[in-house]
Amino acid sequence: MRTYDLIKIRSNGVIELPEDVAFELGIIEGAYLLAEIDEKDKEISFERIALPGKDLIEIDAVLEDKPGVLAKIASELGKRNMNILFNEADEIEYEKLSALVIIADISKSKISLEELEKNMRAMKFVKELEIKKID
Repeated sequence: MRTYDLIKIRSNGVIELPEDVAFELGIIEGAYLLAEIDEKDKEISFERIALPGKDLIEIDAVLEDKPGVLAKIASELGKRNMNILFNEADEIEYEKLSALVIIADISKSKISLEELEKNMRAMKFVKELEIKKID
């Protein structure tokens, strides 16, 4: 069900949600929200993707656009005990490539980010790659 509530923006762009709204959405201190921003329509939506206590990374990649590539990436992360919390892929026009963004929890993984990056770069279908910690 959709509800509407008027929210005033505090200094420095701080959004203060009414306590009951935050509770219903599971938004608690230390949780991670993904903001989807539509600059053209001046709209923003939020999705909670992780509760506090997670160790998150963001993976940005350009890959060959062909069947099975996303499954191989997911398998690599799964083998390393990493949990994908969010992913989105979009084809790059006229290039036969796709752009991929993944947010993953690495709190149970024993592999370093350097090793993960090395393993992923070794995959022939990975054309560009950036892995960064999320604070």
